[in-house]
Amino acid sequence: GDIFFPRSAQEPWRYAFKGNQSALSLTKLKESEIRIDDWSIQGELGARFDYLSFQPIQIKGPETAIRIGGTLGHHPDFEGLSLTVRATHMPARDVLAFWPSFVASGTRNYLVRRLSAGQVSAFDLDIQFDPAQLKAAFNSEPIPAEAMLIKASVSDAQLQADEGLPQLNRLSGSVRVTGKDAKVQIDKGELASKRPQKLILSDASYAI
Repeated sequence: GDIFFPRSAQEPWRYAFKGNQSALSLTKLKESEIRIDDWSIQGELGARFDYLSFQPIQIKGPETAIRIGGTLGHHPDFEGLSLTVRATHMPARDVLAFWPSFVASGTRNYLVRRLSAGQVSAFDLDIQFDPAQLKAAFNSEPIPAEAMLIKASVSDAQLQADEGLPQLNRLSGSVRVTGKDAKVQIDKGELASKRPQKLILSDASYAI
C-alpha cells in the first residue's frame, strides 16, 4: 500500500491499500469462511489526527460484493460517525457480518439468532451519528429515527420468528430498520408443517 505525506500542516494524510486471496472467519455467524478475492481501501487521516475517512472500502469475492464508506471523528463536514454500507447478491448470513454490531444491535442480534439462510439482492445501511447518538448506539439506547436507515431485500430465506413457532421457509420480502423501529415484510413464503399440505404465506408483516 501507499501513504502520502501532507505537503503542509493543514493537509490530511492520505493512504491507499489493497490485497487479494484472503478469507474472513466468522465462527459466530457461519461455519465456513467468507472467501475474498480482492479488497481495497483508501482515505485520509486529519492533519490533527482528529478524523479518519475511508472512501471507499471495496470487498469482492465469489459470493461477496461490498462497498463501505464513511468518516469517524471531527471531520470538517461532520462530527461523529457517518457510514454507508452497500451489498448486492450475497448470502444473508454473510451480509450480517458487515452490519456493525453496535448499529441497531437488537435487530441485528435477532436476525443472527433467527435467520438461518437466504439470499440478499440488495442491502443498504446509512447512518449519521453525532457524538451523543454514537454513544447511545453503543449503549443500546434510543436514537432519533432519522439518524439511521437500513434496508434489505431477501429471497429464499429461512426464519424462525420466535421460540416455539414453526419455521418460515422460502421467504421473499424485505427488512427496514430506523432509529425508531424495525419491520419485516413477507411477500411470500411457506410455513413449516408436519402435514402434507403446504401452508402458504402472502403479504404478511411483523415488527421486531
